Amino acid sequence: MNRVLCTALVIGDCTESPLSLSASLPRPRAVMLVLVSGGAILDYRNGRSLTAVHVAVMRGNRDALMVRLKASHI
Repeated sequence: MNRVLCTALVIGDCTESPLSLSASLPRPRAVMLVLVSGGAILDYRNGRSLTAVHVAVMRGNRDALMVRLKASHI
């Protein structure tokens, strides 16, 4: 089975990655794990030059930050 993930979504004037969008969810763990296991680009920068780590920190989303940081070690 081939896996293909969308790398970027264009929303208005801004380009977002599925991973950075999921980092702003209240309970992001399951979604982020699916994206990471599917081959999401971990360091993709959105239209504002922010990664999922930036988004998680700005939102105070500890769960998203931990999932993303642990994904670097997988």
